[in-house]
Amino acid sequence: MKKIILSLAVIVVVSTAVVGITRAYFTSTATSSGNTFSAGTLHIRNMNVDWMAQVDFSNLKPGDLVRKWVRIENDSTLDIGTLTVSAVNVNDPSGLLHQLTGWTYGGIAGTSDDPNGVQTGFGMDGLALLNNADLLSPANHVLHPGQHATIQVQFVMPTSLGNEWQGKTATLDLQFNAEQVH
Repeated sequence: MKKIILSLAVIVVVSTAVVGITRAYFTSTATSSGNTFSAGTLHIRNMNVDWMAQVDFSNLKPGDLVRKWVRIENDSTLDIGTLTVSAVNVNDPSGLLHQLTGWTYGGIAGTSDDPNGVQTGFGMDGLALLNNADLLSPANHVLHPGQHATIQVQFVMPTSLGNEWQGKTATLDLQFNAEQVH
């Protein structure tokens, strides 16, 4: 009897395996080929060649205002969400730059910005102003590829400065920095 039960069990197992092996399912596959991943570019270009040249604001006296305009173009494929200016390579042994009052104004061409510029930074301390002042206005905070921003940087030598500031000199480089939209 044991042999019969064992034989029946073997037959059931073998039959199940044979049915499972011969059972077929329809299948299909599709391939999406040629997928490409490429990183965008982020690059700004100074459209004013003369701005990059050395600027010498000399013979300043209390009450003088000096200003310079620069046009920065988004010469890349990505949107720029942050455009800042920084003072680098500062040489100011007397602290003259901390005495100047500074402003920055920025406006994106072809947007609703005031054509005279939107005040995007202000500081009583001209050097502190140049520590990453945001140059894009809250109303137009993205500089799209091909657009340019006209930036005005200006400094005033306050009328309150006295004789102790005569003959003082300071130098710095202005560095414009762009960061992509996040």
